[in-house]
Amino acid sequence: MSIDVQYSCILLLIILSQTLFLHPGVYLLAWTPYATAAMVWSFGNASQIHPAVLSVLELTMKSSCILTPLMNLYYNKNYRYVPPSEEIYYFYSLITNAEG
Repeated sequence: MSIDVQYSCILLLIILSQTLFLHPGVYLLAWTPYATAAMVWSFGNASQIHPAVLSVLELTMKSSCILTPLMNLYYNKNYRYVPPSEEIYYFYSLITNAEG
């Protein structure tokens, strides 16, 4: 096996492991505090948790909806591709000519 193939395999494993551990990790970081507080609020003593704290935890929970696409943008090279300016103007001219 050549060095380039070994390097490619190692790089693929690194990217795969980042994806497999980062996405669930961020998901758990965003949802666990809210889930814990909601369980205490529902089944325990509700006076232990201030409503403002629960609101902050709801915002962290909802941040996972933003963080997941941002991680996908960071790790997927196809999303990071910006076409040259000629292609942008070409597509813009197609759109404007189709409307007019």
